[in-house]
Amino acid sequence: LFPKSFAQHRKTSISKIEEIVYKNHSKSKFEYHLQPLSENEITASSFGEYDYTAEEQENINQIVWAIIHRRKIKILYVGAGNEFSASSIGEIVPMQVTFHKGTAYLMCLSADSQKLHAIDITQFAAVEILNTPFDIKKYEAPYNWQLSKRFGVQENISENDYEIVLHFAPAIGKRICQKRWHVSQKAMELPDGRWEMKFYCGINIELINWIIQWNKHVEILKPAILICKTSEHLSSCIKLHRQLFQ
Repeated sequence: LFPKSFAQHRKTSISKIEEIVYKNHSKSKFEYHLQPLSENEITASSFGEYDYTAEEQENINQIVWAIIHRRKIKILYVGAGNEFSASSIGEIVPMQVTFHKGTAYLMCLSADSQKLHAIDITQFAAVEILNTPFDIKKYEAPYNWQLSKRFGVQENISENDYEIVLHFAPAIGKRICQKRWHVSQKAMELPDGRWEMKFYCGINIELINWIIQWNKHVEILKPAILICKTSEHLSSCIKLHRQLFQ
């Protein structure tokens, strides 16, 4: 289910196409076979969903076109004070547009280094489609490999990968472990009713915040660096809020 603003934009475009086709055919030769779907039976909550402007939707359309037609792109960023700045990444190989936690990200590789980048599309001022084709087969393997090393989309704090082992309380363990969080995840119920989840990836702030949201219902068994980074993050948050009330 796409964000409502983006879905509505697509729906309007499709309606215009249907209207044109319908006007150019007689009713006897043209029939609608698409039945309207109920908008109440299955829906998304739109909680935390970004409301994309027409310009941002057009940027998404440009990126999708470049992905389909295998064209490299360059982007212009919106900087502080809405000043424009050229991307430091250089030429980009667009791989996918990923809607993640209510935000659209351009998942792409640097054309030269093949480094993975996840860029919030709302930070784009403009997209320049280059007349430079690319061979998707050249980039698929490095893209999938690097993406599998991330928890979510955010960049890892280092190049290292770790076996992540977490224990969840019986009250929420099954519900959490039956959801898909990472491509490598494995889960099992323990004899005492707790649930164990394992996966292999790098560490980023997205992983840390994901763990923290489960509060007292989760225990980090390893790696030690994840325990340390999570503790540091919690300590800094506690320190900040203590200062606010002093």
